[in-house]
Amino acid sequence: MSQRAAHGIEPLHCLVPLAVACLLIFLSRGGIADIDLWWHRQIGEEIWRTGTVTGLGNDWAPFGDREWSTTQWLSEVASYWLHRWGQWELFPPVRVLAAAALFAALAFAITWRRPARAAVPVFVLTALAVMPALTQDRAQTAALLLCVPVSVWLVNSLSGRMPAWWKVAILSVLWANLHGSWILVPAVMLLISVTSVPAKDWEVARRGLILAVVSLVGALLNPLGPGLLVDLMRFSGRTGHLTEWQPTILADVASVPFAMIVVVLVSAWARSRSAVPWREILVAVCLAAFAQLAFRNLLFASILLAPLAAERLSGLTTPRFARGAEARALMLAAGVTSVLGLAAALVLSVQTDAVASASPTRIAAALARLDGPTRVLNDYNTAGVLVAFGGDGIELGIDGRADRYPAEYTDHYLAALATLRDWEKVVADVKPDRAVLETNSALSVHLRERGWTTVMTDGKYVLLEPPL
Repeated sequence: MSQRAAHGIEPLHCLVPLAVACLLIFLSRGGIADIDLWWHRQIGEEIWRTGTVTGLGNDWAPFGDREWSTTQWLSEVASYWLHRWGQWELFPPVRVLAAAALFAALAFAITWRRPARAAVPVFVLTALAVMPALTQDRAQTAALLLCVPVSVWLVNSLSGRMPAWWKVAILSVLWANLHGSWILVPAVMLLISVTSVPAKDWEVARRGLILAVVSLVGALLNPLGPGLLVDLMRFSGRTGHLTEWQPTILADVASVPFAMIVVVLVSAWARSRSAVPWREILVAVCLAAFAQLAFRNLLFASILLAPLAAERLSGLTTPRFARGAEARALMLAAGVTSVLGLAAALVLSVQTDAVASASPTRIAAALARLDGPTRVLNDYNTAGVLVAFGGDGIELGIDGRADRYPAEYTDHYLAALATLRDWEKVVADVKPDRAVLETNSALSVHLRERGWTTVMTDGKYVLLEPPL
């Protein structure tokens, strides 16, 4: 591993704030794109009103597990309060600030006291790897931010430096209340422990095991307690049909940044002047395997692997740090670029119509005007908007809480929409008063052929009314 410089900045380091400024401006231009934020806000309001995290959202969801529990209650309550303070228009600026915090944390973890030619390319690749998640207003952004210190602990552990137990405990408590990916903390601590055994580094193995237990105990300090583990297993068993939980396809453009980080690391190994420890190789192989399990894992795997790649590459690079007036000028340029980029992004985000890209809001408004409860056979991706804008009487065949429904129910429901498989049974079970489907979906076309009437269209969706 490289010897880090005690201080200094290189001209190439100034590319980091420039890249961050460009990415923030790009992120600021869109409205709310997350199809789930709408119902997360509703769940947050119900939590605040009832004081419970179990049995939520039953008013609009007559099917599925009526004792469903949320695994991210704190972020949902936060979304409720953000909406209460500033309506939907507040979310784009918050998205920009959250992305800025993540980029700043990544810049510190990857580039701090490392040669620019080693660290800056790795930072850019990592920023591009997490970009797809940052275009949406999700609690996952907070989870990615919390993953950054874990990545630092992981690379430090390869040199025998372990984090304090209280830091791991605090991070675990916060993460477990914000997002369901909290399991990464004990998993990484266990990875540190297990990969230390072949190297006979018994002290690191012991500390890693202790920290894994500490993080697990910390995670259970939430309203669900040990039930959080049950919900984790439930979620794992019910979400396999979602695209983001499908195995990673290497040819997909979303996997390119992570693949490039791996290439950087392997090439640094090949050029290393000394033998690469097997423990380091085992850690990298485990993270690569984790990334292949699901598209969603690419984001976390990229963050966890990036400091290791930058550290290994740093050992092959001789920096030319600026001194005196040159260093001060470079730091001033980096600071001004960061401030101006963030300011420009915030100004643009404030001017963004937060709801403009949401669909089908016009159909939801039409449903809200109907009298009495309205049972809707809906497309999976419309659920959030229909919950938020469809009125108190709306009841959906399915919503975005994939872990609320048994896998068989979701599979049959989605298959009926896409391929007409068992469509009659699905329609008979839902007993819809209306249908909100993609205009050209198989079930939408078939229902119109069987006498359902088109009431209105809204973007790519259509509102259908059954025959009398």
